[in-house]
Amino acid sequence: MIDLHCHLPFGISDGPECIEDSLKILHSAAESGVTHVTAVSHYNHHFDKVAEAVEALRPEAEKLNVELFPSFEYDYINLDSVKIENLHFIGPESRYVLVDFRRERIPYAAPMRFFELIEQGVNIVVVHPEKLFGRSELPNLKKFSEGGIALQVNALSLLPESPSAYRRMAHWLLRHGLVHLIASDAHRPEGHRRYVMTEARKIITETYGEELAEQLFEENPARLLKNLTPVDPPEFPNRWERFRRRWFGR
Repeated sequence: MIDLHCHLPFGISDGPECIEDSLKILHSAAESGVTHVTAVSHYNHHFDKVAEAVEALRPEAEKLNVELFPSFEYDYINLDSVKIENLHFIGPESRYVLVDFRRERIPYAAPMRFFELIEQGVNIVVVHPEKLFGRSELPNLKKFSEGGIALQVNALSLLPESPSAYRRMAHWLLRHGLVHLIASDAHRPEGHRRYVMTEARKIITETYGEELAEQLFEENPARLLKNLTPVDPPEFPNRWERFRRRWFGR
């Protein structure tokens, strides 16, 4: 598996407090079969600290056959204050950035702003929309998907212990073919922000099939690392949605 969103760097932002906790997360990733981790903190003006933390973890990561790459998770409002040449992407060959909205509504100007960035060679991954938005944002999320913007759901949002609103929204997005990848977004070695990629993959496999699991945990993350557009996932309409489409159209 490939994890493109993990708060692995220690002592920065709201990630692990110490290197020991980061190492525990790293071992959990390796035990899950993860081979690449994009290690992020929330955007700040001290990327050197992120890079230093990742370098401190790299010897152990090499022993575990896990490739690490330092990066940022940006807030939408940060994108106007950072020059394109100073953006940090998810991998050495990629031009994708992680973007969090940190609000319950997608700003009116966001689709146009994203497409302007795409025209300038910057591609977008919108992180954990299931935690932020309700179904009223479907039109914008569909615009994002149709425009080549990737949507990433958190692994923990699929587990029974997650808030029911997050879980329902995650599955709703999955059924409508609007999820391009799953990532851990892990912040801690234990608790509600721990590493659960194995558990999430099992749920996806049992609910939607192994083919989609491979696409969300391996194929699409690998494509984004190569700066390729993700493969569009299939839809899984439930009985009511199939009835509505048959009689009333989409």
